[in-house]
Amino acid sequence: MFGYSPLPRTLPAALRDLCSAKVPVRRAAITDLARFTEGAEREAVVRAIAERFKQEPLPVLRVALLLTIADGEFSELLPTVTGALADADGAVKQHALLALGELADDVDASAHALVSPYLASEQPALRYQALVTWTRLKGTDGQRELEQGLADSDAEVRWIALRLLEEQDWPLTEKLEQRLTLMLSDPERRVRDNALLLLAWHSRGNACEQMLSLLDKSEFSLTEERRCYDVVLRHQLHAARPTLERRALRRWVTHPLRAVARQTLAALSQGRRALSS
Repeated sequence: MFGYSPLPRTLPAALRDLCSAKVPVRRAAITDLARFTEGAEREAVVRAIAERFKQEPLPVLRVALLLTIADGEFSELLPTVTGALADADGAVKQHALLALGELADDVDASAHALVSPYLASEQPALRYQALVTWTRLKGTDGQRELEQGLADSDAEVRWIALRLLEEQDWPLTEKLEQRLTLMLSDPERRVRDNALLLLAWHSRGNACEQMLSLLDKSEFSLTEERRCYDVVLRHQLHAARPTLERRALRRWVTHPLRAVARQTLAALSQGRRALSS
C-alpha cells in the first residue's frame, strides 16, 4: 500500500504549531517557516520567530530557529541572531555565528566586534564557526585569522582554516608556505592531506610529486581525490596518466570517480595537443 504523504503546512498551521506542547511538532513547524519568505507572510514569520525565540526553553529548538533564520535569509532578525551570541548554551552560540555568516551581506562592520571573542573561545566548535563567519564578513579578508587557525590546537579548526584558505586563493606567501609545510607532519591525516593539496595547487617544493604518489596508492578520500584531478589539470601533470587510466578504463571494478578520471584524461590530452600545435 502507498504511504500517506501529508500536505505541507500552511502558514496559519505552522504558526499554530509553533506553540505546540509537543517538541517534534514545534520542531517541524520551525523548519516549515523557512518556506514563507515573501510579502505579508514574511512579516508574520519574522514576528513569530522573534517572539518564539524569546519564549523557547529548549536549546535544540532555539538552534532550529536560528537555522530557519539562516535558511530563509531573514535579515530582519539580525537582532535575534546577535542576541543569541549571549545564550548560555554553546550549540545556540555556534548556530548564531552560523546564521550571522549566512546573513553577512546585511551585516555592517560592527559585527567583527561580536565575532572576534569567539575566535579565541575555549570551545573548538565556536572557534570553528567563528572562523567561517569571520571570512564572510565585510571589511576584512581574514588572512591573519586564518593563519592563526592553521596553528589551532584542534584538528577540525586547522582543517577548516585550510579549506577557507583554499577558497580565498591568495598568493602563497613564504610564511604561509612554511606553515603548510609544517602541517605535512600534522597528527591528523585529513589536515596533512589538505595541506599537501594546497601546496600542490601552488606547485611548491615537491608537493605535486607527493600528491601523485598518494593518488596512485588511493590514499585520498574521494573528495580529496577529486581535488587532485583539479591540480593535475592546473599544472598539466601528465605523470598522473597511468593512475587516471586505471581509474577510467578498468573493466571489472568501476571506480567511483571513473567518469571524472575520464574527463581529466581527455582534458590532459587536449592540453598536450594544444601545446604541440
